[in-house]
Amino acid sequence: MFAKHYARLCGDVALKNYRYLSTSEAATALRPFYFLVHPDLFGQHPKERLINEESLKKLNQYITLLQRSRSVKPLDVTFYLRHKGVQHKKGLASVDLSLSSTNLRTVVSSILRSCDLPLDFVETVPVKPAVSLRPIKWDLGNELDNRESEWTIIKKKEKKTLWVWLKENISRAKKQEAETQLTILDIKALSQEIQQKVELMDLRWESDWGQPYFMSCLKSFNRFFMEHPDRLKSLLRGRVLVFGDTKGVSLLGDIVLSRADVPTDWVKLLMLVPAYDAVLERVPYMEKKLSELLNDIHVTQRKRRQSVMAEDYEMLLNTLLNSLRRSQTDVRKYFGYKKLKDLQLVVEEGSGPFALSRSGQFLIPATVPGYMVVKFIAESQDKAKEMLKNAQVELDKETEAMFQCKRRLGLGLLMKDESVTPSQMTECCFRLMTEKEIGPMLKGMRLEIANYYTVMQDGRIAIPWNWGSQT
Repeated sequence: MFAKHYARLCGDVALKNYRYLSTSEAATALRPFYFLVHPDLFGQHPKERLINEESLKKLNQYITLLQRSRSVKPLDVTFYLRHKGVQHKKGLASVDLSLSSTNLRTVVSSILRSCDLPLDFVETVPVKPAVSLRPIKWDLGNELDNRESEWTIIKKKEKKTLWVWLKENISRAKKQEAETQLTILDIKALSQEIQQKVELMDLRWESDWGQPYFMSCLKSFNRFFMEHPDRLKSLLRGRVLVFGDTKGVSLLGDIVLSRADVPTDWVKLLMLVPAYDAVLERVPYMEKKLSELLNDIHVTQRKRRQSVMAEDYEMLLNTLLNSLRRSQTDVRKYFGYKKLKDLQLVVEEGSGPFALSRSGQFLIPATVPGYMVVKFIAESQDKAKEMLKNAQVELDKETEAMFQCKRRLGLGLLMKDESVTPSQMTECCFRLMTEKEIGPMLKGMRLEIANYYTVMQDGRIAIPWNWGSQT
């Protein structure tokens, strides 16, 4: 019995050591596919829109099950696409997907190939070695002879150099950028028109979804405004309007409308906007009270907090305030009357662990007990000060490196993914500036430094910060 159990266990180990895509990696890889099949693109085709909605639900459920269990039923679904391939009678391409693999990497690759989409990102995720075990030998005592088992390592695929990747993909990137220029110009014109009519301070798009989705939002909003001009102008005059993946009023006072909502949902939020003004007035006061409870520590916010709306942030502050009010004895015990103005604290969602960010900020979950917050800050304050000091130096270096790199290479745009640190970005920029063969290939391109290679729908190219060179 033990032998059978161990053999089954070894089979499981071998399976788990094979590199499946994570859920987030699968979502990133499938992003170009979602750009083609998302129901929002099929407003004039209600039948096809409904089919895509149902197919997406089934596909997402299939992918979720793959992450939890190897036992999934085969899936057959149909999608309609905005594609230049084989055309449907209404001007839409269609594709039938038959999925049966229990390997998420295989499933994602199959979907992309079926739609003639590149596998750039999937290929950047390394395949960890599968496990091969020799037959198990048993002695008379029925115990495993550990000396007879060993791991057989499969050689990793060689990394592709940046020069080779650019040579293979730069033409496609330029073609896709040219194809989206007309859409971008239309978006700019309609954005300016709406901004002037509504008397907005600004109008922005903050989503990873492509430009066609922004255009769809703008058209829907414009039609809605034409029906209720006075009402919407009175609610939005002088404000910043953002279309994104979340909804609410941000900590900066920006009104964020979800790209996934319909105009009737938008108006429900807009009617509540005046009430959010009171919340925005309370937030600085609550941050000040929190600072006072921790000996004047500097309470700040992350630079990109679009995902946290003002109302939610107020609740987080209130939760941590109540906890720290009950922990003032601990504050006096660890700090006495010492001021903590040179430390920075960020109030986070959830109840995860304490952490120091790469820049030296204390990331404090709002729901943890106050005495634990005080103890963690006391034990980590010296390290935090050093990290804050170094972070500013690295940030200055990054800013200068990005400026020089964009100018010398003649880039149309240079940006980075949030996962890339300032030191990594700086290193990448200097390497790009010293590669004589790569510089000319990138002239005029819009470049994002990330952790993978890909060509975006609008022609932007993403390369890993530690890209491979020719030498």
